[in-house]
Amino acid sequence: MFLNFPTLSVNEEALVRTFTGHTGIVVKVVAGTNETFWSASWDGTIVEWNINRNEPLVVFNHPHQVHSIAVSPDERYVISGDDEGYLYVWDNKSKKLVNQIQAHKGYVGDIKFGGNSIHVISGSFDQTAIIWLFLQGRLVKSIELKGHHNGVNVVHLDHEKL
Repeated sequence: MFLNFPTLSVNEEALVRTFTGHTGIVVKVVAGTNETFWSASWDGTIVEWNINRNEPLVVFNHPHQVHSIAVSPDERYVISGDDEGYLYVWDNKSKKLVNQIQAHKGYVGDIKFGGNSIHVISGSFDQTAIIWLFLQGRLVKSIELKGHHNGVNVVHLDHEKL
């Protein structure tokens, strides 16, 4: 983790901590609250970390390579997307998988919660983005957005326009 860096060049004096625990490429990092963050890896794990310690707080084991992750604003739920097009919903309170859905026909490149926590959007290599209703761990397809000419690797949801 780098703090107060003026450029993107490596400054060894700015290195505060190295987090180790994944055995594959880390593809997404999402900020949490209360000095936490989440990482997703092709090793099939999702890890919650505390920025002041370098051991995992929570590890969710995914059946496939994880390509994307989203954390609800209250950190109750974590949604992960894999290379098979599945979305997995994890309950961070119970530490259990509560939902799994075949969402796309290609890897899930990105997932985001809307600011109201009622909506989620996912984007995929299958050239679609889907807006979901999120109801206490359950995903219900609301709108499928087609027509992209390439895979959708980054999504954003402006809940004020829904």
